Amino acid sequence: NSKIKKDWEDKRPDNDLFECPICKKITIAGISKIVIDHNHQNGNVRGFICESCNTGLGRFKDSIEILENAIEWLESKS
Repeated sequence: NSKIKKDWEDKRPDNDLFECPICKKITIAGISKIVIDHNHQNGNVRGFICESCNTGLGRFKDSIEILENAIEWLESKS
């Protein structure tokens, strides 16, 4: 809902160093795009991540099974 979104927007890092909890890339918030990640099933906010990781999760449909398949694929090819 809009109140929850506003509360999270108020918590958004601003011109601080930000480390994405997924890829661990350190960026400058406000210069690099930091986004609010949310569960597409129930809408619950999970926190802030970089735009690249957010796009990746979306392309994997937030599916643990698909991500595990991707890990198995990478492990089998390395």
